[in-house]
Amino acid sequence: MSEGNDEATIEPVARRAHAGILALALAMLAFALAFLTDWGSYLNAPLPKTLVQNAADVASGAATRVKDRVSSWFEDAPVMAAAPDAAPAVDWSKRGKGISVLLAVSAILLAALGFVRHEPGRLITTALALSGAALAYQFVIKALVAITAGLLIAAVLGRSAATRRHGK
Repeated sequence: MSEGNDEATIEPVARRAHAGILALALAMLAFALAFLTDWGSYLNAPLPKTLVQNAADVASGAATRVKDRVSSWFEDAPVMAAAPDAAPAVDWSKRGKGISVLLAVSAILLAALGFVRHEPGRLITTALALSGAALAYQFVIKALVAITAGLLIAAVLGRSAATRRHGK
């Protein structure tokens, strides 16, 4: 027998970590989607029109309306209503944020399940950290305001408690 190869010190083979692996996968998707929705909305934004393009659009629209009215006078037919515009495009930046929050919360719940089932801790903490980062990125401003308000309230209450103690 070789030294240091005691059977009592050998760790068990990796446990089944189905919930932890799924939590990590969902957390990675939530984290990626949280960042990509903001960058994607900037990259997808149409370029602003120049003054010349806006003037040309207004002029062509006005000329089309005048032509339609004049032609309807000679045909004794009612003016046809303009064709409805195409359905508005889906704003994936808003839907992507909602999907990201849903994935992050699902990852947190699966990580909790993995913790209860005693799955590997590194897997669970990584999934929790990634999903927490995805949620934090979605609500950064709200979180900062809440922390600042909490610190302000704590400072005011601490000061008023100190003045009552010292009788000032």
